[in-house]
Amino acid sequence: MHNLCLLCAIVKREHSEQMTAFFQAHDVNTVTSLLCEGTAGKKLLDLLGLEETQKELFYVMTTRARAKHLMSGMIHELGLEMPGQGVAFMIPLGSVGGA
Repeated sequence: MHNLCLLCAIVKREHSEQMTAFFQAHDVNTVTSLLCEGTAGKKLLDLLGLEETQKELFYVMTTRARAKHLMSGMIHELGLEMPGQGVAFMIPLGSVGGA
């Protein structure tokens, strides 16, 4: 159980097909995605010169080693290191409780 990790990625909706293809190419069979919207207010967006964008959240439960491999792949293959392309993060799961 201590080896599990939740890998999350948030990208613009127009990049959702690329993200899905990435997971398929890396033999990730179970991916959950949710449609989202950014949380920044109109004043902040205007100040930064940005427009409101629709997002998609992808998440995958996997081992810590595989999550690191996938994270590296997302950075290099999908360009997540570039500003505005999205964000990805891992959450290590030490235990899961409940019914």
